[in-house]
Amino acid sequence: MDENHPPYVIHDTPTKNRFIGAVEAGLNIPSAAALIGLPASTAYKIAAKYKATGSTSNRRRSGRPKKLSEAGKRLLTRTAVKERRMPLGELANTLQLNVSASTVRRALAEKGYHRRVARKRPYLRKDQKRSRMRWAKLYEQWDNEAWGRVIF
Repeated sequence: MDENHPPYVIHDTPTKNRFIGAVEAGLNIPSAAALIGLPASTAYKIAAKYKATGSTSNRRRSGRPKKLSEAGKRLLTRTAVKERRMPLGELANTLQLNVSASTVRRALAEKGYHRRVARKRPYLRKDQKRSRMRWAKLYEQWDNEAWGRVIF
């Protein structure tokens, strides 16, 4: 099963309202379902729910709602790649997303983007650069056989 799609279809409220309107206009449930394009089993459930509650809106789902949508995660990833030195909290503020830096980090990790701190390396001095260039020019003519005889 695909993790991005639920194992069921969620019909939008206008579709369900059109179905209920067709039923109240005098069509039977299977005919109204065929007219709107709903499966008959779904239509019976929508009709029963409407009869019991007087509404077709979806009930609240269990669990905490996600702070970031898929589109928000894509936007965040695109911006993080472009602005790679921007702190994560500042990144969320720039995009006007009401999320924490750790939420941004998790969303980026989900998309395969991980930030790392660059390792510090000392710069080469001018005399070291000259020495390396001299060495490279001295041995640039060597082939693989010559280098094969060297033990470092």
